[in-house]
Amino acid sequence: MADQFTDQEVSQLRGQGECFIHRHPREDLDFQDQLGLMKASLPTTVTGSHELGRADYLVLCDTTSADVVVQLPEARDGREFVFVKTNAANLVRLVPAVSQSINASAVGATFAAAWGCVTVKAIEQRFVVISNTAPVTFL
Repeated sequence: MADQFTDQEVSQLRGQGECFIHRHPREDLDFQDQLGLMKASLPTTVTGSHELGRADYLVLCDTTSADVVVQLPEARDGREFVFVKTNAANLVRLVPAVSQSINASAVGATFAAAWGCVTVKAIEQRFVVISNTAPVTFL
C-alpha cells in the first residue's frame, strides 16, 4: 500500500536506522556546525517593536534611535531565538506571551551591552536564557 511505511522508513523515523535524507547528530553540534545551520536562514533586523514570526531565528536588534521591544511567541518545546544588540545606545527588551515567562519573569528581560548576544529556548510553557554574552536583567 502506498500509504504505509517500509520497515526501513519506520526505523529511520524512530532514530534507530541510518537516515539518507538528513543527519541525526548523536552529540551536541560544535560552533562550526551551528554556524552552518544559521546560514540556512537570514537574520531579521528590527527597530522599535517587533513580534517574532515563524521564520525568525537570528534577530539583530538596532537600538540606534530607541529601545527595541521584541514580543516572543508562545513557548513551544525546543523553539530557540538568538538576539544580538548592534548598537551601544538604548536597551533590548524581550517580552513573553501572556501567561508565560522568561526565567520565571512574566514581565520579561532586558540587556544593554553593544554586540551582546542572548539566546532563549522554549522549555515547556516558558523561555529560558541558555546563553548570554551580555548581562541580562529580569524584570
